[in-house]
Amino acid sequence: MKKILITDDDPNMLEIISMAFETTGGSYEILTASDGRKAMEMVKSHHPDLLILDLMMPNGHGYWVCREIRSDKSFDTMPILVLSAKYYPKDREEVLAMGANAFMTKPFALRQIVERSRTLMNEPSDISG
Repeated sequence: MKKILITDDDPNMLEIISMAFETTGGSYEILTASDGRKAMEMVKSHHPDLLILDLMMPNGHGYWVCREIRSDKSFDTMPILVLSAKYYPKDREEVLAMGANAFMTKPFALRQIVERSRTLMNEPSDISG
């Protein structure tokens, strides 16, 4: 069972993204964090197979989390999918340069985030239903 850590300061967004994975027929353990510090704690204690990371969060924004994760060699291969409500090309370039694997802007289709996540975890991206 793959572990996915979803981080966002919006509880509705956490629930919506979690439900998207639960309804795809895949086998996932979904973990959530609502701020950057909690996300770092959970990455270190749970070693997720994928981190879905919002850029704008309290107590350690997504840039900080991405930088911290990539500075720890034990998380070199953990894929990071960054989400942002605002799209500025410099944001995308900056997080990808820090080591994020993908960048998506909100709003997005739930199918799209699940497919991108599966690709990052080297799973088939075809979703049934």
